[in-house]
Amino acid sequence: GLQMHHFTYNQINGYFNIKKVVKFTSDSDMKQTLPELLLCSFKSDESREILIIKGMLVHQMTLDPAARSIPTRILHKLGVNKFVVIANIFSAHDKMEIGDIFLPTDHMNMSVLNSNTGKNIDEWGLRFYDVSKCYQKDLNAKFEEIVLKHEGAKVWNAHLFFTCNAKPYAGRAEQKYCQGIGEINEKECLGVSFQGHSELMTMRHMDVEDNFKSLFIGIVFDK
Repeated sequence: GLQMHHFTYNQINGYFNIKKVVKFTSDSDMKQTLPELLLCSFKSDESREILIIKGMLVHQMTLDPAARSIPTRILHKLGVNKFVVIANIFSAHDKMEIGDIFLPTDHMNMSVLNSNTGKNIDEWGLRFYDVSKCYQKDLNAKFEEIVLKHEGAKVWNAHLFFTCNAKPYAGRAEQKYCQGIGEINEKECLGVSFQGHSELMTMRHMDVEDNFKSLFIGIVFDK
């Protein structure tokens, strides 16, 4: 499974063959574009298929946090046990440049909203689960090895990021906050994101058998 934020059909079609598109609908009064579920195959191997969530449900105070996780839960129910999130990252470190790859090993959720808020449905997942398993160091290391084969690539691995939905950008306040975390924590907090963590938490929540693999790929696009 793959979650792709801010990707167009042409961009996705550059890497995969789009075989089927399922559009989500809602009878609520939400004023946002709903995600789409794409069944695709690899251009290098037609026999290998992948499910892609194109887009996301952004946090809204009028939107039940559990509803935001529905596309991700559908992926899990369809049998997906390997999940990759590709998300935008705001740099909170002077040396982190636009175009760098950011592979976090943990996050701090400052967004107030959580996709697992509310009464737990035991058939859908564990009430208490290990959130740290959302970020797996072995997959980070493997992906970093692949990226560094390309000349000029820069990877930031084994760091924190924090997420917030208060505003759609990261400013000096967020940068100072990240610096403060780094001063009291053995891990530096280098990135700020508004997406991706909720989907990973949802997949981990449903992983009762503990066989789920996940990777968060952050692309630095602003600083």
